[in-house]
Amino acid sequence: EEVAIAMHNALLRNQVELPCAVLLTRYGQNALDTDNLAGSFKGIRDQIAKKLGVDDGDKSKVNFEYDQIPNGRNYFVRVRILSTD
Repeated sequence: EEVAIAMHNALLRNQVELPCAVLLTRYGQNALDTDNLAGSFKGIRDQIAKKLGVDDGDKSKVNFEYDQIPNGRNYFVRVRILSTD
């Protein structure tokens, strides 16, 4: 729900043009291996795709990329949406 609300508010101020790239960055205490990193973003990815009105598996419209930064303190996610045209 928090992602849906954040995306709704962001889309009120900004228009996303497709195709686009979505970079999801996880900040947390420990680094995850790549399959767990991707899995940790499942719900976020689904909600972003829903708000953009696309299927999250359609790479011709949206490409999801993952990164992580171990920070030893707080857990949070940074979402960047960039036009690929």
